Amino acid sequence: MSLVAIGACYLDTILTTPHYPGEDDKLRASSISHRRGGNCPNSLEVLKQLTTNSPSTANVSLNLIAVLPAKTSTASQEIQSAFKPHVNLSHCIFREAFNEPASSYIIKSESSGSRTIVNYNELPEITVDEFTQIAGNLTNPSWFHFEGRIPDITLSCIQYLRQQYPSATISVEVEKPGREGLQNLAAEADIVFYSKSWAQGNGYQTAEECVQKESTLTRKASLLCCTWGQGGAVAFEAKTQSLVHSPAYSAANFRVIDPIGAGDTFIAGMLYALICRRNEWSLSQKLGFANRLAESESPNRYNPFTMASVYKTISKKAARQLAKEEEFDEEDIEMEELLDNADDTTDSESDEETTTESAKKQLAQGFMPKTRVLMLTSRGVTYRHRHLLADLASLLPHTHKESKLDTKKKTAGYNLLLNSLADLHSCNVIFFLEARKQGQDLYLWLARPPNGPTIKFHVANLHTMAELNAGFSGNCLKGGRGLVVFDRSFDEQGPLMSQPGNEYRGLIREMLRGVFCVPKRGVKGMKPFIDRIIGVFGVDGKIWIRVYEIRESEPGKKSEDGADAKPTPKSKDGQPEVSLVEIGPRFVLTPIVILEGSFGGPVIYENKEYVSPNQVRREVRMSKAARYAKRRDGQTDRFAKRSNLGLGEGERKPDALDTRQLFK
Repeated sequence: MSLVAIGACYLDTILTTPHYPGEDDKLRASSISHRRGGNCPNSLEVLKQLTTNSPSTANVSLNLIAVLPAKTSTASQEIQSAFKPHVNLSHCIFREAFNEPASSYIIKSESSGSRTIVNYNELPEITVDEFTQIAGNLTNPSWFHFEGRIPDITLSCIQYLRQQYPSATISVEVEKPGREGLQNLAAEADIVFYSKSWAQGNGYQTAEECVQKESTLTRKASLLCCTWGQGGAVAFEAKTQSLVHSPAYSAANFRVIDPIGAGDTFIAGMLYALICRRNEWSLSQKLGFANRLAESESPNRYNPFTMASVYKTISKKAARQLAKEEEFDEEDIEMEELLDNADDTTDSESDEETTTESAKKQLAQGFMPKTRVLMLTSRGVTYRHRHLLADLASLLPHTHKESKLDTKKKTAGYNLLLNSLADLHSCNVIFFLEARKQGQDLYLWLARPPNGPTIKFHVANLHTMAELNAGFSGNCLKGGRGLVVFDRSFDEQGPLMSQPGNEYRGLIREMLRGVFCVPKRGVKGMKPFIDRIIGVFGVDGKIWIRVYEIRESEPGKKSEDGADAKPTPKSKDGQPEVSLVEIGPRFVLTPIVILEGSFGGPVIYENKEYVSPNQVRREVRMSKAARYAKRRDGQTDRFAKRSNLGLGEGERKPDALDTRQLFK
């Protein structure tokens, strides 16, 4: 079974405000979130989760046909990484002359619940010739789903499919009110999905009235569906003339969710039921599943990699029940059982509760909470910066090293891409090295996704392990753990942190501890021993990082430097002598700013004593320019003095005894 979805792929920015702003008004948003949008991409995201969580649907192929910006652009790479490998994007059209994707800016009012959407799309739409060329290369497609965006082009595409693939099923989404030509599309489709806004815009008072009257105009359609918000959803089967209604879900402590994406989730649920559960479920079960799926969507979880989480929540609930019973069979779980036993909590709430319980349990047992560090660099780093990241990744077994972040956007790009990468690789700490000025300046970003905080450091005095001239003769075994030692400047009872204005040092200590402290359990490839010490020292407003090997030498044994070396002296208690030998790398961090969120949010600390490298280089250039100006002023003064004395060229009177005067 192959499903091909044709529509636009957007990147949404959602601003939650206390109330809707007036014209020429200034208002601070209470939160901001980013997600991948578009009707068909949203539905495919839900279908991806539904099909991958069920072994019986492993043969379902998902395909997307959409117009995207240049293939090397940040937006296209993000979309491809989000969908692959479960959704095939090889049929998408990449406009190489454009780098900006189709975007939506959504203002959501907390007081009224309204949402205002502003769209921007400079990408040329798909043409009929482009679609026919793509459709001709498809291999046995069985289902086509269209957004009702461009009725005239979409109608020509459907007519082509009727000739090319007469046995394929075609479904159409009729959503936007006032858009001409949507009824002509519905007349050519096999299955039609109507929205409440379109039905009300055409004078229908109920969903039942909409599907019954539209069925007389859509002669080819076998099934018509219409969603009505709190009124539930209605489906009309043309063959049997049966009308099925699924009421809106209601339960104790159940609140209405944000409707953004609910319609796309409903369509995904119906497509899943019609394709994968065609003969197993009745029409009432299919409609009830899609309706419940749309109403169970997590409201505050807008992530470019997860658009709907109800099936994920249901699967986790079923997995927990199976784990309790210790019955791990490979049979597929019936969807009705999952719906009956589904969690009332959202996916984010269940994840948070599970993480909190796990962390409390580990702390009670004396273990560090499980952490995984995402390590990566930006564009423009030098070889020394790459070696620094490689050295730290080899020292810390609980890290995941990623390739360079290929983006030129410093604000929105970091916030969106880095948090998405951390979520994709299950990392709760981000260690990001950013190079500026063609590698002259190096900055370190430490963040706790997705809610923050974020600390920005300037990295200086960098030396890697390979720089033997610096005296790094130590060595340690890969996979071991280290002791992280903080000096008195990071002690809460110490003299420095007790002074007002130094509270930020405690936050820096916890962030560095999350990076350098390796959890005792749950780390792949970790060895059960400690053979290094990582020192963190605070001096002169900077943080000095040093790594040492714990070297033990047996008492009385000759050292390995040479045959004539003296035996190693014994310790007082007869135990091996312990010494520290620096391994590297070493570097110095200067805190610049601390943000409340993950790569964004309000500034909670700013280092007023920090001087940027640009300012330092400017002062050096100004001093050189001052020396040059002083030299030029001296030359000017000397020239003026010579002119006043009559010693300048052309002003000195010839001497009477000059040869040129005597022998004229």
